[in-house]
Amino acid sequence: MKLFFVLTLSALSFIRPLSAQQLDSILPVFRLQGSLTDSTSFILTASDYNLWQGLSAKYASSIQIIDAANPWPPRWFATAPIDSNMKRNNLQSIPVINASEQNGKIVFTNAIFRKYPGGQVKGQQAVLMCNRNLELTDTFYKPGLEIDVHDFAVNNKGEKLYFLVCDTIVDIRDFMKDAADSEVSISYEKIQIDNSTNETIFSWNPIEHLGLNAMYQPYCFEKSVINKSVNFEWSHANSLCWDKDGNILYSFKYIGIGKISRADGHTIWRVDRNKQKAGAGSDSLPIFLQHDLNFVKDDKLKSTYTVLSNGDSLNPHCTAYQFTVLEDKEDPHLKIVRSFNSPEIPQTGAGNYDVEANGNYVINYGLYRGDTQSMHVLFDYRAKDDKLWGRYVVLPQAFCYRIHRFTGPVPSRPEIVEKKGVLVAKDESKTGVWYELSGKDLEAVTKVSAARKFKPLHKGYYSLVVKDGIGYVVSKPFKYE
Repeated sequence: MKLFFVLTLSALSFIRPLSAQQLDSILPVFRLQGSLTDSTSFILTASDYNLWQGLSAKYASSIQIIDAANPWPPRWFATAPIDSNMKRNNLQSIPVINASEQNGKIVFTNAIFRKYPGGQVKGQQAVLMCNRNLELTDTFYKPGLEIDVHDFAVNNKGEKLYFLVCDTIVDIRDFMKDAADSEVSISYEKIQIDNSTNETIFSWNPIEHLGLNAMYQPYCFEKSVINKSVNFEWSHANSLCWDKDGNILYSFKYIGIGKISRADGHTIWRVDRNKQKAGAGSDSLPIFLQHDLNFVKDDKLKSTYTVLSNGDSLNPHCTAYQFTVLEDKEDPHLKIVRSFNSPEIPQTGAGNYDVEANGNYVINYGLYRGDTQSMHVLFDYRAKDDKLWGRYVVLPQAFCYRIHRFTGPVPSRPEIVEKKGVLVAKDESKTGVWYELSGKDLEAVTKVSAARKFKPLHKGYYSLVVKDGIGYVVSKPFKYE
């Protein structure tokens, strides 16, 4: 499974992280309805929309592991994982993008800053990898180069699959129908593979293989959510993963989706916004500004995939598709087997669609266009027959890039006990910070003590936050009477 928003280097100058690793800086996620129990958990990244606009933000970007029945407060969270090497080299890291479980690792795609004397900040995109105890084991980045942290994959050989951001000058007079466009600067992303020792062993240039005209021309001046500027971003990579046979699945938001050979880079099948069929015998796949192409299962020569179409101004619907591709023919024969569209959900950006082997699925609706001033749906967890098992909502100006069901062992919450009016951790070796939770949904958080024991001054709900791996584990609310 996988879990970002594109963070350009120009955006780094106005991102202002809030106080790190404090429960009162974490975006609350609430369950609106559903029948799931706390035996089900989800991993997600939560973000304040204002943070991406350079405006005053209430919440820090965070990674959270939440319980299905009681998502707030989170079971575990992190807002600024830093390892000793990074700290020694004056590096700071803020999780803003994507978190996933891959081959026994917990993988975070991040933005790393280096602070220089005099206050200068230089950006460096990176990926952090943790073990099941959420302890940092590896930091992957390319010195002097920019990794696009929309997506990242690591296989059981330790090979790393990633997007590398590139710039070039191109002649797009034929593409734009403008004689002045003989030398235009554009950005795009190469697909690369590094081996276990971080040597690059595969590099694939989409301009060379797909052609400049593969881009859907009306998207080329798409307004950026991050910095509100208009720029010529040719591809806008946003999804990358291994297929079941070791080949590569990609999604370029402004072009389309496809599968390429890691042996020689040839295109095995593709569906572009300009031409929404994989071949003559294929169904039309109406994808618009799509995200999150994923492999689901394999049945002989037929493979099943999912993709989330966010919708654009001409096609304002967020629709999830499940489709099959038959690769034993020259025509891949793409067939849509399921689609899901909720009329309650407007056209969005970001988001993801995860289908499990048994057919149950997570659909994350991402960022609402222009966002919203009211409580809104963040994601649903549904059965294969579309029955709603859990619906989760967030406060205004909040969104999540990707959400996945967490299948690994979850961190253990600290337990609180009361001893003669004093609150302590049941395991008294666990010490941390105490918070009071108040409000209708316990959404108001106030730090009240950093002592090992805490004596409340009045009745209410209290939680204990304890260091755990690169983040913090949180107790369930304890009712003090």
